[in-house]
Amino acid sequence: MVSNVKTQQLCSEADQHGYVAVHEGSVWLASRKYMMERQKEFGNAGQDYKSDYSSHPYWLQMTEALPQPITGPADENLLNVLI
Repeated sequence: MVSNVKTQQLCSEADQHGYVAVHEGSVWLASRKYMMERQKEFGNAGQDYKSDYSSHPYWLQMTEALPQPITGPADENLLNVLI
């Protein structure tokens, strides 16, 4: 099982830089702030313009998929993507 140390590091990096690669080229963890800024930048042009990114502190982005909400380092979906 993946430890929370790795997920805590990922969340910390996302907080500092806006996002961090979980699996380079295919999966990223983004902060709420980054997602909201990106949404504002793209406006109605983005496929996820109606999403409410204020509802969760982190978002898992995957190639060709809508962002998935993440509650924090202990979130099961974040842990599962690291397995």
